[in-house]
Order: sequence, then C-alpha cells, then structure tokens
Amino acid sequence: CFASCSSLTSITLSKLTSIIGYSCFGGCSSLTTAMLPNLINIEGDACFASCSSLTSITLSKLTSIIGYSCFGGCRSLTTLMLPNLIDIGSNSFGGCEKLASITLSKVETLSGNNDFVGCTLLASISLPALKTITATARYCFYSGNLTSVSLDSLETIAGDSCFNQCKKLTSICLPKLSTITADSNYCFYYCGALTSIELSMLTSIAGTYFVYYCGALVSISLPKLSTITANYCFHYCGLTSISLPALTSIAGDYCFYGLQNLEYASFPKLRTITADSRCCFSTCPVLASIFMPELITIAGASCFSPGQKLTTVTFSDQITEVGNDAFNYCPSSLTELHLVGQPDVGGNAVNGIVSSCGHLDAAQSKMQVATFTFSIGERILAQLSAPELLNYINAALSIPLASVPFVANIAADKRVFDLGSAVSTPAGLAHVDNGLFSVIKVHNVSYTWNGSSWG
Repeated sequence: CFASCSSLTSITLSKLTSIIGYSCFGGCSSLTTAMLPNLINIEGDACFASCSSLTSITLSKLTSIIGYSCFGGCRSLTTLMLPNLIDIGSNSFGGCEKLASITLSKVETLSGNNDFVGCTLLASISLPALKTITATARYCFYSGNLTSVSLDSLETIAGDSCFNQCKKLTSICLPKLSTITADSNYCFYYCGALTSIELSMLTSIAGTYFVYYCGALVSISLPKLSTITANYCFHYCGLTSISLPALTSIAGDYCFYGLQNLEYASFPKLRTITADSRCCFSTCPVLASIFMPELITIAGASCFSPGQKLTTVTFSDQITEVGNDAFNYCPSSLTELHLVGQPDVGGNAVNGIVSSCGHLDAAQSKMQVATFTFSIGERILAQLSAPELLNYINAALSIPLASVPFVANIAADKRVFDLGSAVSTPAGLAHVDNGLFSVIKVHNVSYTWNGSSWG
C-alpha cells in the first residue's frame, strides 16, 4: 500500500481499523511517527518492517498481529505501547535494536518464533497475562541484554530455547509454571549470570537441556517437581546442592551429569531411576552424599560412575534393582551402601559396589585385590548375578553363615571357592553359589596388592 515510500515521514490514519496485505508500510525508511488510534487487526507479513527511522507509533486498540516481522528491523523504535494486543505473529519485534522495554499486558499465548531476537538493548519484558508458550514459539526471549522478565501467569512452556543465551538475566521466578514439555529444549541455555530459578508449581520437565551451562546458578527451587523425563536436565551448572522434595521418577539420560560443584543431593521421595536414565550422577567430582531413602529401582547404567568423592549413598530397604556399572569407579571413601531386599543387580554393578573404584581391569593378568566385609542378614537374598565378582577380585569374606543354617552348599561358577579362615562355616558347607547372596552393606573398604588373580 505505502511500501518503500522513502520520503514519507509521518502518517495519521484515524479511522483505519484493519490492515490486510504484505508490507503495508514496509521499507518507509524516513517514517518517524505513525498514528493509527483505531487500528484493530494486522493481517500480513512485514507491516512496518524496515521502517528504520520510526521512533514512536500509536496503536492503542490493536488486538491482533497475524503475520511475520510486523516491526522487524525498526532500529530506532525506543518505546512501544500495545495495551490491547492479544495475538502476536513470528519475529514481531526482531531487530528493534533500541527498544529497551516492552509491556504486553493482554497477550495470553506466544506462538511465533524469534519475537525479540536482535533487540540488543531490551532489558525488561512484562507479559502479565501470558499463560502458554507453544511448541512453535522458538527462541522466545532470546536476548543478550535481558535483565528482567515478568511472567506471573505463565503455566506451560513448549517452545525450544525459551531463555536461550539470556546472558545478563540474574534471577527468574515463574510462580505458576507447571509444565515444561518435550518440545521445550534448551529452556535456560547459556544463561551465564543466572544465579537463582524459582519454579514453585512446576511438576514435570520433559525438554532436553533444561538448565545447561548456567555456571553461576547456585539456587533452584522446584518444590513440586515429581517427574523428570528430560535428557541433560541439570547439565554443567554451578549448583553446590540440590533438594527436590517431591521428585518420584527420573527417566532422562545424564540428569545431573557434570555438576562440577555439587556436593549433596536429596530426593526424599524418589522411587525410580529408569533404564532410560543413564549416567544420572556421573562426573560430579565433589559429590559426597546422596539421600534417596525411598529409592527401589536404579535401572539406568553407570548411575553413580565415576563418583570420585562419594562417601554415602542412602537407598530404600526394599531396593529391587541396580543397573549396569552403577558404582564403577567410585572411590575407597564410599564406605556404606544399602541394598536390602532382593536386588536384581546387573552387569558390573556388583563389581562397582564391591571394588569401590578399584579400577580393576579384567584383561590384566594380575589384578588389584580388595579386602571387604560383607554383612548378610538373617535370610538369604536371591540372585546377585555377578560373574565379574569372580573374574575381578579375590575377597576375604566375613559372612555370618550360622544365621542362615539352611545353606548346605555354596558354589562359585562351578569352581570351589576357598573360603579360608575369614569365614566360620556351618557343618557340611563346601562352596559359595555365585548369585546366591545379595549385598546388604559394604563397609570398611581397603585395598591391597598381593600379585594374584582369582578364577
């Protein structure tokens, strides 16, 4: 309509209610002011795009922008009042380099991509009525200068990279956010100054890289979070401790992977770490203690491996499963594990439990040998499947077999296991059956070298 009218400096259209079409005022490079007080709808791409001299615009009744890059490239626009706007298209404000703040008080849904990308001075965004960021709304608040976000009504984030590279954002509180969906990856991605996140109503996280490379983050409040299915949920951030009081299930890979400063973790209601959750606490070099008193299933491989400073892990007394390599390369400081019940212990989990970071190598002809004390309860617990125990170590065992006198025969991989003087054996006892005992407690771990291998 008026596209590329390069000499047009101002426009007043007091009775205009609707704009339908492409680039109505696009490319009017000299346009500085626009008065459209009764405009209600804009349908069409690039309505004011590349109006590079536009500093102010009056759109007090505008309710809907349907189209791409409505104000894209308005490099001189410093303020924008849209008090009745409800719907926004994609990249609506992209490239508004001088826009310092924006308030969209009636917008309830964001569904467009890159709405604020390239707003290099934008420090403050307020959307008090916003409830949903949809799966199509990618890079929603992508802005390197953003320091303040007010989203008090937000309930659902489904779009990728919502706060991607908000490098100056120091804290965020989203009091009504309850769901982060599987489509919402990289939610807080490279937010280097972010120190605290408060999400008091969030119940589930499904998007990959929920908090990723937020090195300054020391506090996160998620009191109602019950389910994590996201991969790399808390990845390489600055947390020293984490407490998730309502968490019951972890199903995502590398959930707490690479938390270099994490020392303590508490999950008092956690029941299950599923087979989909590999390396859950892997590469947390200073993690010393994990409290999970209701945990009954660790199905994911390499859950705690390597735990270089791990000293205490608390499980449920009804634990039923431990996955492959769960405790491989955990240190000699790991002095107490509880695996009471009838654990289905997979792969090298027992080697990890027993060797506690012995760094044993089955290919070596002479292996590092450990001395352990095992406490076996009043009943035999079935199916500790661990041929690696035979292949990797020679253990001196202290087993109160008198408390289980119904055992008549203990065999080890069809070979006689010399129990030696460390065990008081009931009459008639000849061998230990591989797979017969479950470890209840491992303690007083020490290492010796004796130049021998067993098996």
